[in-house]
Amino acid sequence: MNGNRFTLNREPAQSVPILAPVASAYPGIGVLGIEFARVGDRSISGAVASAFEVLRPAVSSFANSRVALVGMTPPLRPYSRTGRLSMERQALWGQWESQGVALPHGERRDWQTGRTDVQFGGLLVTDLEQLGTAIEVSRARSAVCLVLPPPENIDRLERAARAIRDVSADGNTLVPQLVPSIPSGGLLIRGFGSFDDHVVGIDIYADTAELDSLQQALS
Repeated sequence: MNGNRFTLNREPAQSVPILAPVASAYPGIGVLGIEFARVGDRSISGAVASAFEVLRPAVSSFANSRVALVGMTPPLRPYSRTGRLSMERQALWGQWESQGVALPHGERRDWQTGRTDVQFGGLLVTDLEQLGTAIEVSRARSAVCLVLPPPENIDRLERAARAIRDVSADGNTLVPQLVPSIPSGGLLIRGFGSFDDHVVGIDIYADTAELDSLQQALS
C-alpha cells in the first residue's frame, strides 16, 4: 500500500470492537474500510480526501439520497455564567465554525443534552455533493455521516441523536448508538485518522447487501 493506492478492509460486526454493543442485535451490519497509507509529508485530511475520491463513483447510485451529519461536543464545564451563555449561544455548529471547521451547506438543527454539565448535539442535513466535506468533519470531530435514501425520516434520526449522552473524544461511541438508525439501503460513514496515524481513510457501515455492492464497485 503506497500513497497513491488504497486497501479495502471488510469485517463483520462481530469482529469490530466498537460494534460490540449492537453486534448481536444487528448481525448483518459490517464495515468496509478504504485505507490509505500516508507517505512523506502527505496530510491526514489529504489522504482522507483521496479515500473519498475512491468512494465517490461507488455512491453515485445514491444520487437522490440526503446526507445527515450528526455531531456532539464532549461534556464541558464552563468557568463562568458568561462562558456558559456563550456556549449556549453558539451551540454545536457555531462552536465548530468558530474553531475553523468547514461545515457542509444545509439545514442545521442544534440542541443541548439533558446532562448537568454542558453538552451540545446537532444534525445537519445536506445533499450528496457535500458528502466529502461531511466526511472530513466526521474525521476531525465527534461526528458521523448517514446517507439516507428516500424516503428519509429526518425527524426520527433527530430523536435518536437527541437520546445520546456519552461521547468519546474521537466520536467512536456515536457509531454503535446510530447503527440502529441506518435505514434500509443506507450507509453510516466516518473518516478516520489523527495525530501521527500512518493509515487513514474512511469506514463505511452498512448491511451485507450494500457492502457487497460497494466492494464490487471499488474492487
